[in-house]
Amino acid sequence: MTKRLIVLTSCIAIPALLGVFALHWQMGRMPDFYQDSLHQPAHETRSDVKKFLTQTATLISDARHAETWRAVFTEKGINAWLTEEFPKLKHRFHLDNTPWITQPRVRLKNGEILIGGMQHSLLGKRVIWARIRLWLTQTARIAIQIRELRVGNMPLPEHRIFQFVAESARRTEFPLEWKQLDGHPVAIIDLRTKAPFENLLLLETGDHYISVRGSNDTVQP
Repeated sequence: MTKRLIVLTSCIAIPALLGVFALHWQMGRMPDFYQDSLHQPAHETRSDVKKFLTQTATLISDARHAETWRAVFTEKGINAWLTEEFPKLKHRFHLDNTPWITQPRVRLKNGEILIGGMQHSLLGKRVIWARIRLWLTQTARIAIQIRELRVGNMPLPEHRIFQFVAESARRTEFPLEWKQLDGHPVAIIDLRTKAPFENLLLLETGDHYISVRGSNDTVQP
């Protein structure tokens, strides 16, 4: 009887333990784009941050005062800014108690953005990441479609995608509405009341860059 109980317990416990181990291993896997982005030299990071901030300041000025405006931001520059400057903005966007948003990184591909951040827990480090499509539906209305949301290699359920986008929009105070496209939820963020980008005409994600362009009907002095 005792031997049978031991065998039965083993038959249940061993597969369960293996399942837990496999789940933990899958959740702990780090996507290639994220791992590759963590190794930029510090001196290059500082140089790229300065360039990114200069580009951003010029873009904001041009969007307010120029007849037409355009900017191209590189993946390298965005990741440098995320490395050096994003931690300083956590308090501004009420992210202090959001533990997974550490070391955020992006990978820009043709038509897609991969974005991820590190989470630290008692089980170790793991990366939460998303695959996103980004485009304009009309002037200054940005569509965001999250095609995947994962922890390591494990997909998260769709309702977590809604929560992820809605919470991000709420923190940044952007008007948000939801639509469906090809069975995937699409968030529409309206910038038409958010100066100076109410006349955004182009939003393009290329290989390692993102480009924006706009035109003002009335140029301010």
